[in-house]
Amino acid sequence: MPSLSRYAPWLYALLSMLAFAANSLLNREALAMVHIDPLSFAAIRTVSGALMLTLLVMCSTGRQGQKKSVRATGGSWLGAISLTVYMFAFSIAYISLDAGLGALLLFSAVQFCMISWALLHKERFSVLQWVMLLVAMTAFFILLSPQGTDVHLGYSGIMIVAGVAWGSYSILGQGRKDATLASADNFQRAAMLSLLIMVGVLVSQQTLFAHPKGLVLAFVSGAITSALGYALWYRVIQRIKASQAAVMQLSVPPLAMLGGAVLLGERIDGTAMVSAAVLVAAIGVFIIARQKQGQH
Repeated sequence: MPSLSRYAPWLYALLSMLAFAANSLLNREALAMVHIDPLSFAAIRTVSGALMLTLLVMCSTGRQGQKKSVRATGGSWLGAISLTVYMFAFSIAYISLDAGLGALLLFSAVQFCMISWALLHKERFSVLQWVMLLVAMTAFFILLSPQGTDVHLGYSGIMIVAGVAWGSYSILGQGRKDATLASADNFQRAAMLSLLIMVGVLVSQQTLFAHPKGLVLAFVSGAITSALGYALWYRVIQRIKASQAAVMQLSVPPLAMLGGAVLLGERIDGTAMVSAAVLVAAIGVFIIARQKQGQH
């Protein structure tokens, strides 16, 4: 009988994908139901994520017999700025966007950002990759076109900014020896930036509000589905192939779309569903082709 530890990475991967999809659901629930304003949600999410990651780092150093420290290392201010832009843009976009559409736009923008980075570094793509990239971009624009109002297009643009920021954060984090330590450092820096933003907002006398449910949703999104989700995912990607990890992330938008329909009562448009399926499939083929190309 196979050992249960053999399946542990895949169980961790599933939990990670559910956590990432849950971030969209938690944000959308909090903002659609007006439990909290988007700036407060983003700030609380960032600070609670920083606190949880700091606790994880302290527990890890304690187990290894090292001196415990609340100050992590390995991050950068550029990484923290990218993380902060992602956090705030992500929450603002969910004022209007459904959970599934928001996750799909975010994911697509992240992938296009990573692909653009590869092109800038003169990575050569095969004919199949170029075709899949063209198909993905076509589906992406079709996905946006049915929205039909400036409000939706505006918030879609904000989510795309969030995706580019997250893609930039991912690029900056490539090659880190201890991803959890670097994430904790970036979150600590981003928490400071978030608090400065909130002070500026208060000084400008803009309206902020947070009901108890909104506070709980923001805390869960930061400490559980963000901090613990990322920490778990970093353990996963050390034990499975890069191609498998990349393709597994394709499950996040469909999971968010399904969760939005079941838990939040969101309607799934037929055109959007087809466009989303084509977009995810095209990017999946692109990723697999890229990984195979790298093996030759």
